[in-house]
Amino acid sequence: RFCGEYPNVSLVRIEHTPAGVSPKKYAVTKAVERAHNEVVVFTDADCVVGAEWLATIDRYFAANVGLVQGITTYERPSGMNPLFFALQAVEFLSHGVVSAAAIGAGVPLNSNANNLAFRREIFERIGGYGEMGDVVSGDDDLLLQRIAQTGDWEVRYMTDPAGAVKTKPTPTLDAIFEQRKRWGSKTVHYGSKQVALLSSIFVFYVCLPAVCAQAVFDRKARKALGLMLAVKVGGEYLLMWPGTRLFGCRDLRRFLLPASLLQLPLTVAAVVLGVFGRFSWKGRRFKRRSGA
Repeated sequence: RFCGEYPNVSLVRIEHTPAGVSPKKYAVTKAVERAHNEVVVFTDADCVVGAEWLATIDRYFAANVGLVQGITTYERPSGMNPLFFALQAVEFLSHGVVSAAAIGAGVPLNSNANNLAFRREIFERIGGYGEMGDVVSGDDDLLLQRIAQTGDWEVRYMTDPAGAVKTKPTPTLDAIFEQRKRWGSKTVHYGSKQVALLSSIFVFYVCLPAVCAQAVFDRKARKALGLMLAVKVGGEYLLMWPGTRLFGCRDLRRFLLPASLLQLPLTVAAVVLGVFGRFSWKGRRFKRRSGA
């Protein structure tokens, strides 16, 4: 009905996904094949974009820019517990802040497909998702890294507030954990620099509770624990304090500390179970590779 009202809108219906291929990546590839213009822009069905969203993206596409990533933040639904929302909002915002910092540092790490744009020409030239086509999740992260690895195109982070996208938080604790497992499942398929960086952080996270347990019986371990907590919390504050200012989320600053402490066990468990176990996504159960 919508397509009938707007002739420039096309519906791509996927009836069957080939065996061993990620359903999301297959659908995205089919959509890109139907695109006619130079730049392909993505958002999600549960997102709200502003009136200047597309115009803002367009301003970031200089001649040598191949991909533009934008920020997405949570909007509190009526009836949701304020603390539950705030802790989610901080953790979700941190993914965008880390993405912006990593792109700025020249080591693109993570992305978010609900506010993403890239040149169709590049997607076709690199063969889309290539050998990563069977990785169930990570279409956004892996594409970002593949484009950056060509060395021919710049990737940019869109910090203009007019380019921001709003979405709803995950409604339950179970759903949050399943989502984080899905996000964790793709990390082992990142580039070598990204895997090395994330592995060092993961080892640090695993060591923290071990040192915490040792500190109960050993005074010397308490100093090490204090130093490690200072590194974790202090490092996150260095990123998130300017990040909350840049993306207009200063009201979340008072939740940075509790979110930081809760994020540690969530990340460790989600990565382990996402990489070696299964996760739920859109009513189906997956392993990290399709058909595995």
